[in-house]
Amino acid sequence: MITDVTYPNKHCFTGNPILVKVQANTTDDINLKLKVDTEPEIVLTITPYTPVYTPLSEGTFDISDILDTYFKKVSITEGSLITLAHDFRIQYTVTIDGYSGSSFEGYAYRGGINNKNYSLLESWGWDMFRYRLDSPDRRNFLFSTRTNSNQIRLRERELYPFVFIHPGTPISFVTSNGRIITYPALVKGNACTMDFETLRNMFVSLFNELPSFISVLIDGKSFFNVTITPAQIAEEHVILRFKNSLGAYEQIEVTGAAVRTSQFSEENTWLTPHRDGYYEELRDRLTTKEGVTVQTGYKSKDELAFIKDLLKSDEIYYIDPEAIYNQKSNRCHVTTEKYEYTKRNASPESIPLKIRFVTEETFESPDIILDYAKSVFENITAQGKPEINGEGFIYDDDYMFYAE
Repeated sequence: MITDVTYPNKHCFTGNPILVKVQANTTDDINLKLKVDTEPEIVLTITPYTPVYTPLSEGTFDISDILDTYFKKVSITEGSLITLAHDFRIQYTVTIDGYSGSSFEGYAYRGGINNKNYSLLESWGWDMFRYRLDSPDRRNFLFSTRTNSNQIRLRERELYPFVFIHPGTPISFVTSNGRIITYPALVKGNACTMDFETLRNMFVSLFNELPSFISVLIDGKSFFNVTITPAQIAEEHVILRFKNSLGAYEQIEVTGAAVRTSQFSEENTWLTPHRDGYYEELRDRLTTKEGVTVQTGYKSKDELAFIKDLLKSDEIYYIDPEAIYNQKSNRCHVTTEKYEYTKRNASPESIPLKIRFVTEETFESPDIILDYAKSVFENITAQGKPEINGEGFIYDDDYMFYAE
């Protein structure tokens, strides 16, 4: 008979342990039923063991790896101040066979925190959600790895919707000039996004103010501040959008000198007889793997730590501000051969990055351009008898060759 069950916290990351601990007064196998959203239920079975210090047997299920397989592609909507973040988390239910208590319902999020912080928070009886992501305390609740501080700094080109768990009350945004925009309450506990670029545009439209400092208030109390600095002035700059350790997408501006690289495949050649009796060498068309080598530009200590999260990410996109089309298809991997900086960080430092696009190219095409000519020449082969004068111009008295 099952005597006691310890369930995980309501909100958990699949990158950290999600444990269900069971105690029983028998050594029979223990069955756990796991149901995720509308997917079919699965059953997990373990054989408990009996520690020497207690007559009860114990068994522990870690369901984090199983839950991690259920995630879908996250859909982030830009252009709305606050809106739902679809597929950012999954809801699951755990039931223990033979346990008279109720089933457990929780939410799993893709990602996690490092072991050092996990153990520290665990020693306090906390987790990352109790600490700040879904905390009753007044802390920064955004799913961002820029900082755990209540002071968030980023550049204009790095603005991208932040993910957060909605507190269920109206959220107010106040500028340094005291102007305020309040968004009405949504359902408490929903995963949502908060778009500061849209918010700034609203301040411009309503108050003719483009704020660089915004304080976020819940129930009239300030939870955190966001400082938005101008984009760095540089001859070259690109944006790298990546999935951070907490499962949300963020952007970082890279302003160092960039060099485009192409890695060519090996030749596949063969000899074929020529009709005149000798042999000639032919080959298959070569493929290339495109890439970019770039310096991050000078970064602060917090930004250098943020870059480490970028380097570990499994989903990164290269955003070229000069390109208008096909931005979302520029998926890439980012690595570095040298990640180091001084402990005191007395002066700004830069990290060399290698960006490698994920697709191989067999064919080459110029960039897509949708400009249209202002003037159109008619088909000179149409009916008529055009002549060419001594200077090479085509003309005909009875036929219009040029039209606006």
